[in-house]
Amino acid sequence: MNRTAAAVRVLPVVLVGLLPGACGDDPTTVDPHLDVEGFAIFEGTSEIYRYLLDDGMPPTLALTQGVHEVVFQLLDHDGDPIPEAGADEDEEHVLQITVGNPDILTWSPEPGTDPHDWVEFHGELNALGVGSTVMEVCVPHGGHCDLDATVPVTVTAP
Repeated sequence: MNRTAAAVRVLPVVLVGLLPGACGDDPTTVDPHLDVEGFAIFEGTSEIYRYLLDDGMPPTLALTQGVHEVVFQLLDHDGDPIPEAGADEDEEHVLQITVGNPDILTWSPEPGTDPHDWVEFHGELNALGVGSTVMEVCVPHGGHCDLDATVPVTVTAP
C-alpha cells in the first residue's frame, strides 16, 4: 500500500479521536460559571427562609416588626450553599434587592462591606410597618438575572 492510501485510511481514525475535545465534551474542563438556583436567609444560626427555583412560586417570608440582621446565602440546584470560589477564580455575584413598599420593609447591606461578594450577603431587613409587600431578589450576571424571584413578605406586630 502506498503512503497516500495509508494516510487516507488513518486520517478518519485520527479525526474521530479529536472530535470529543473539539466539541467541548472533555470531562476535565471546568465551567467557571456558578449556577445560582436559590437562596436561604439566616438570622443568627436559624434559617428563616428558603427558596429554590424548582419549587415554583416563592413562599411568603414572615417577619415581625423590627430590625432583622440576616445573611442571604446563595444555593445550588441541590439546595446546598454554593462554596466560596477559590482565589484564582473571578466569579462573583451581586445581590440586588428591591422592596415594593419601603414603608413596610427595607433592605440595607451591612455597612462598610463590599456589595460584591461571592455567595453570601450580610445586611438588615428592617420590618417597619405591619402589612404585606414584595421583595424582588436578583443575582445579576452577564446582563441578566441568574436568580430572579419575587418574594411575598408579610410583617406582623411583635
